[in-house]
Amino acid sequence: MAIPLPSLDIGLRAAETPGDVAVTLQILLLLTVLSLAPAIIILMTSFTRTVIVLSFIRNALGDQPGSAQSSLDWTCFVLNRFYYGTCLRFSLQ
Repeated sequence: MAIPLPSLDIGLRAAETPGDVAVTLQILLLLTVLSLAPAIIILMTSFTRTVIVLSFIRNALGDQPGSAQSSLDWTCFVLNRFYYGTCLRFSLQ
């Protein structure tokens, strides 16, 4: 008993119906949004500014530049969650 293998056709061809074009554009839009969403979210928050300020403080205190970067990132993440959680609570009242 042989198991049939599926075939995969990758190529360019003319769209036969307007629905083909719509599905292709929806997939393209979805992939664009999914690839840009993390950058947009980070730019909309104060995470970047917090990381920069805390790295300046770390340098002013004389700490090594590469030490504990992940702990600095998590500290900024927690501070931003606290800040935006408070903003969200006030906006929902």
